[in-house]
Amino acid sequence: MTDHALTRAEAREPRSPGTGSSTGRDHRGLAGLQAAAGNRAVSALLRGGGGPAAIQRLIEVTHVDYTPDVNEYVDWQVRTPELKEHLGPYLAEKAVPVPPGNAVIADARKRRTLATTLKAVTDTAPNLSAPDVPGLAPRVSAHIRGKQGLSTAEQDRLTTAVHSALSATSFTIKKSSGDAFESLLRNATTTSQAKGAPNVIAVGQLPGPLQGPTTLIAGLVRARNQALIATGLQLPRFPLVRGLANQASIGMDSIRSTHTNMSGWLPASVPLLPMTFANLENGVLAAAPPVLGAHLQAGDELTPVSRHVVAALIFRTLGGVPASRARMALHWGAYAMADAGQLYPYIEFAGPSTDVSRFVYDYATGAFYLSVHYQWHRGYNPFFQVTGLAEW
Repeated sequence: MTDHALTRAEAREPRSPGTGSSTGRDHRGLAGLQAAAGNRAVSALLRGGGGPAAIQRLIEVTHVDYTPDVNEYVDWQVRTPELKEHLGPYLAEKAVPVPPGNAVIADARKRRTLATTLKAVTDTAPNLSAPDVPGLAPRVSAHIRGKQGLSTAEQDRLTTAVHSALSATSFTIKKSSGDAFESLLRNATTTSQAKGAPNVIAVGQLPGPLQGPTTLIAGLVRARNQALIATGLQLPRFPLVRGLANQASIGMDSIRSTHTNMSGWLPASVPLLPMTFANLENGVLAAAPPVLGAHLQAGDELTPVSRHVVAALIFRTLGGVPASRARMALHWGAYAMADAGQLYPYIEFAGPSTDVSRFVYDYATGAFYLSVHYQWHRGYNPFFQVTGLAEW
């Protein structure tokens, strides 16, 4: 059961431009923060540089990653000196648009007040946090704004500048060479920094080295699904799901595990089977004619007609899920139950190339995703939904 590509040690290794920390385990004091961000920078900020008293703030993107072997979430701490470096020009006396095209706040007095508040922000106490950069930017912007009267348009422009600065200073996991992640972003039809909303790219727009391996894995899934549909729900014995996991995963050496989506970057997909298999079996028993129910409970061999009746009852109990989808879902769901104990809708495969760290199939919706986790940066969603791939 995987949801990450960081080891426990890596999760705590200071990285530029952000610093990773592990929720619940990495309670660092000021000395630890000084080691991560630089003693002189933190000390200067604590002194306030001769200006107003420092306002203690730690800016975090929470649950960036998850380490399942030790059951830890990884948060990401934005280094405020670098945030100020990127945002400062927007609030300077001779203001510069950040990002380019974002109009500056015309009133120099307002900019000076905002710049003073920005200067006083330090990273010594957890206070400003959100699950992703789009959620964090308004919080940081509101803190900098304080009680300074800004028009709605000025507030929006300040938030845009903060968003740009956070993106430039946000988490970076740079462990492999190459520019596959950047290539995917350039070719994507939709880019996203939000959790639950992956980037979107058409299979024909994948960088050349990724197209073949990606279509190969999707082809393996498609062939398996066709076989599962042919197998159907005509199961000879009760309980209904006996042996299904092997039918889904046998011979699929590229399967790594169920993907739990603990960090929430993928959509919060509701499992296609909104019940346990025990409840499914009970639902079929409750709806079955008494004689058939007795045969099911006894584990008797069923006639072909009885098996068709059972298949119809499963379909009805599932709430009218299309037959092909229901058949596949039972098989893949059984694998998820055996692997993770829950009906997670995501099945994770080994990456189709050295650049792609994981390939994920959502058997509830038919969506395919890939991730270049080791080149992930600038706060973007690490996953790309690949459109144009058939699942059966």
